[in-house]
Amino acid sequence: MKNDHVHNVLIDYLEGNLDKERRALVANHLSVCDECNIELVQTKELLAELKNVPQQIPSSKLRDGFYEMLENEKADQDKIVSLSKPNNFNWNRVWQSAAVIAFIFSAFMFGKYQQQNKNQEKIDALVKQTDNIKQSMLLALVENQSASKRVQGVHYVNQVQTPNSDVLDALIKRMHLDENANVRLAAIEALSKFTNTKMVRDELIVALGQEKDPGLQVSLIEILVSIQEKGAKESMERLLQKEDTPTYVKDQVKIGLPSII
Repeated sequence: MKNDHVHNVLIDYLEGNLDKERRALVANHLSVCDECNIELVQTKELLAELKNVPQQIPSSKLRDGFYEMLENEKADQDKIVSLSKPNNFNWNRVWQSAAVIAFIFSAFMFGKYQQQNKNQEKIDALVKQTDNIKQSMLLALVENQSASKRVQGVHYVNQVQTPNSDVLDALIKRMHLDENANVRLAAIEALSKFTNTKMVRDELIVALGQEKDPGLQVSLIEILVSIQEKGAKESMERLLQKEDTPTYVKDQVKIGLPSII
């Protein structure tokens, strides 16, 4: 199980729902997998927070009062048994009772709505906290001495809902400066998901002008063409003019450049 992540069984692992053999396999995997250990910590915190969310149960005082009122109304209506005197039926009491019931029900629903809002606020805060933890883990991984760990950290951005400026800056730094081509490629692919940000688009253009690896040049060209980035035209044209630009890179430019309107 060393190469197979165990994200989908972490909840069962924490809650003791796995058999002895399966639990041992998961434990062995966690001993060698940093990514799953990070997920384990976050899952444990998430479960702890969810246990603190109260269930929506009406108070005993409200419930007992409601049933007591119904019993009283039933007893009062049982006293009215004469069918020969329909005019004695007290419609005012019925309407008053209905109004009381409606009021109690409305009060209960309002209280439930208020509690749901509070619970949603707790959930939103938990999501934000978890996101912050993930971003901190990402920043730690991308600075690791191991290239494989840096790649893992860059890929971890997929677990982050809304990356902050520190995360984007870290990815940009990896794209420009990392000595390992695989790390730079991972950073390029990660940043391609945030091209709605002008800073990211501008840095991708800069990277195209600086990158020497032909494979990464092709990746940058494909991304910039896909987002119709006009600012990349000059860098692409320079690649066409350079004698040392590989033929397949020039072919990629020739295919993509005319499509940028």
